[in-house]
Amino acid sequence: MSVVAAYGNGRGALADPVAMRRRSARTTRYSGMAVDKVFEALSSIPRRRMLAYLSKTDMTAGQIVDRFADKMSAPAVSKHLSILENAGLVWREKRGQNVHYGLRDDTLTGTLMQFLSEVCPSSRPYTDDSRLERIRRNRKPKPTEPESAEPK
Repeated sequence: MSVVAAYGNGRGALADPVAMRRRSARTTRYSGMAVDKVFEALSSIPRRRMLAYLSKTDMTAGQIVDRFADKMSAPAVSKHLSILENAGLVWREKRGQNVHYGLRDDTLTGTLMQFLSEVCPSSRPYTDDSRLERIRRNRKPKPTEPESAEPK
């Protein structure tokens, strides 16, 4: 059986899930819209918790729902996972009857590094601490008062 027959999508195009993940990560990783999607996805506490769980190991959708059963419904978990997937932060793969999710840490790292390089280029100081230090060095010391011999 050919690869296209095994993973075919009816149009003769290759629909290999692994290849599709790699291709989508390369094309959307550093675009401006991708940065916005990543930060929008990271703005939610439940989504950050899902990413923390997925950073340890891949999980099925059912396992993720079980972790959040006391906080939200299964459709809400599914919506959060969809947002994370659309932002390129997680991958999704159907294996039999289960849907597995895992972290795409290269997308997260690449997006954050790009953002930091735009905000804090290496030609500029990272913080205003260096400006404060220059002011302190250039400031003349105040004359000190002579200590009197009398105890107070």
